[in-house]
Amino acid sequence: MIKVKVPATSANMGPGFDCFGIALNLYNVVSAYETESGLEILSPEFKVCRNEERNHQNLVYRAMREVFNKAEYEPTGLKIVHGKSEIPRTRGLGSSAACAVAGVLLANEIAGHPFSRRELLNLAVKVEGHSDNATSAMYGGFGASFIKNGVTYFETIPVMEGLMFVLFVPHFTVSTKKSRKSLPQLIPIDDAVNNISHAAMMGMAFATGNFKGLPLLFSDAIHEKHRKDSIPNADFLIKASSKFGAYGTYVSGSGPTLAAVVSEKRLPHYLKLMRNFVEENHIKCDIIPAHVDNRGALIDKKEK
Repeated sequence: MIKVKVPATSANMGPGFDCFGIALNLYNVVSAYETESGLEILSPEFKVCRNEERNHQNLVYRAMREVFNKAEYEPTGLKIVHGKSEIPRTRGLGSSAACAVAGVLLANEIAGHPFSRRELLNLAVKVEGHSDNATSAMYGGFGASFIKNGVTYFETIPVMEGLMFVLFVPHFTVSTKKSRKSLPQLIPIDDAVNNISHAAMMGMAFATGNFKGLPLLFSDAIHEKHRKDSIPNADFLIKASSKFGAYGTYVSGSGPTLAAVVSEKRLPHYLKLMRNFVEENHIKCDIIPAHVDNRGALIDKKEK
């Protein structure tokens, strides 16, 4: 039995549209092993990776097939088990990327390690479609990435201690495909410069661990103003979050989750104020504090 533990990820982070991602300590666990014949997919919790699809459409299985096909390896049969599921689905926290990363890692183990992690990342991105979530899910920490000619280029760095992420997860979902359709195809040059400059400075902040300037850096002019239209109370909550001491609050991925970046020292006071605010204003969401995961996806081998 091979078990893989993959972290949640929060992408874009304001100005880093389609290129920034960070790994958080919420996890999906998936196990697999080769059997004598057939395909069996168990999904006890019915929460993760489109696991209502217990057939060839299952996202973990599809990612595994990418590895098997490229390695020219054909398993006699497969059993896939979706275990612990902490990453909310279709909430902008990288649940699909976690499934794709889990699948390629599991298949690589079964096939005898034909590919490096870097090669596996490219296969995971091919399945999932975006490099930002998959990069941080695979490697952990804060990552920047882009895709060129089918190849994912990336850098990741561990995040220094003292920084927390507080997730405001609404009780509804947003389709990534529908969310992307709301985005403009052309943007003014001033908006482009805004994002380039803020993203560059944010990368420097995470690289140096100097987070004092973060409150100035979450300004986005490309995607958030369009996506917030489908997230009730988004601006209201973001303003309160800033007032109560967050470095910044942004739409995680395509939403609807909002992620606040908070000093760990200030976290207890911030959580108290924000929980009261959410309750008093009847905003329906789960509030989840999360540490940064600097390790990325982990593999554990056990006997069947």
